[in-house]
Amino acid sequence: MRAELKRSLFVVFVLLLSDLALGQTSYTESYNQYLQQYEFYDSYGNLVGTKKWNSYLNQWEISTNNRGYNGGHQYLPRVSPINTNAVGQALMYKQQRYDNNVRLIQDKINYINNLYASKRATENRKEYWQSITNEIDKMNRTNNDWSDASLVNYTLGWFNDVERNIRGWD
Repeated sequence: MRAELKRSLFVVFVLLLSDLALGQTSYTESYNQYLQQYEFYDSYGNLVGTKKWNSYLNQWEISTNNRGYNGGHQYLPRVSPINTNAVGQALMYKQQRYDNNVRLIQDKINYINNLYASKRATENRKEYWQSITNEIDKMNRTNNDWSDASLVNYTLGWFNDVERNIRGWD
């Protein structure tokens, strides 16, 4: 009986040792020149991790994949380097400038149009007015940034010259 117990314990001991020895997974490391990284494979040939040197941060970047290969990289959630609130406020300010400047120019056009309508029309004046309306049509067809103060000042200066010319018709 004692010999049988010894043999049973020996068999259990051998089974436990073999389970521990065979249960250990061995990994193979290889260098991938194309991706310039080290790759780790399990005994079944599955990619389980990568290691790549980040020269910018001077550190190794290690990614693991316990479920087989699916790209192998685990990234942190993306954090935007742009302050979206500040961008939104800047765009809102630019839109307000655009709207105000367009209103200024439209008011000036309306004023000059009323001034022209109050004057007696001659053939020369009609030709001049036609050239002015052609220039205004060109402005409407081009993609001008009316939030730009220098462009608006130049345009209003041009309209002031037109206004002086029309006022001089008396």
